[in-house]
Amino acid sequence: MNHEWYNNFVDFIQLNNQNIYNEACEYADKIEELEDCEACYGQGYVHSNDEEGNDEIQKCDECEEFESDQDAREYYRDMGFPEFSYEEELFRREEDSDA
Repeated sequence: MNHEWYNNFVDFIQLNNQNIYNEACEYADKIEELEDCEACYGQGYVHSNDEEGNDEIQKCDECEEFESDQDAREYYRDMGFPEFSYEEELFRREEDSDA
């Protein structure tokens, strides 16, 4: 890539929306950190259980992508997983790793 083109691109972005470049850098850094999380593998939530031993989605305490367990559960449901099944998730991960 031509450095002059890149400089012109950055100048344009900074002139039209001073924060967008900085916000994009922060976003990219956050995604990179999240992907490196060994606890949740970049998902922001973990499969765990509640005090009674019932399966439950909880926020990852390592990367803290979500502010609360409830936020993590809502995200999980919004992704199309209406009910949590730890066994199904393990099976799916094993299938993905075999592929």
